[in-house]
Amino acid sequence: MVVRSSVHGYVQLTTWGQIAADGLCIGHEDVLVYEGDTARFQTGSGTFASRSVSVDGAGVHIAAGRIRDTMLKIAAHQLEAPAAALEVVNGQFTVTGVHRRSVSFPQGVYSAHVPHAPPPVPEPGLEETPSAAP
Repeated sequence: MVVRSSVHGYVQLTTWGQIAADGLCIGHEDVLVYEGDTARFQTGSGTFASRSVSVDGAGVHIAAGRIRDTMLKIAAHQLEAPAAALEVVNGQFTVTGVHRRSVSFPQGVYSAHVPHAPPPVPEPGLEETPSAAP
């Protein structure tokens, strides 16, 4: 995950990672956070002082929700069940109450990006770029 603002301490990296992990229903150790360093990425926006977590944190929350929804559609397609019937536990998408078949988060990511495994979504990939005003 890339956030626009620059950190001024490790608390932002940890907080953004936890927000993303919570929204995606995966472990926080599975989330990598990169700050908006314009030497590496197209945009950056400074630190926003004390607002960096509230501004970029809101964007992370929105993006994680959108990605989770896309992943639910992909998993529903693979599990041949409606997305509303799925639950996500520890990065595994399963039909609620039926845990013998599942789609892992990495399997869903793979399906979202590989052309020969077309997911039921409008375009490949899982990129989201929400914006929250400071």
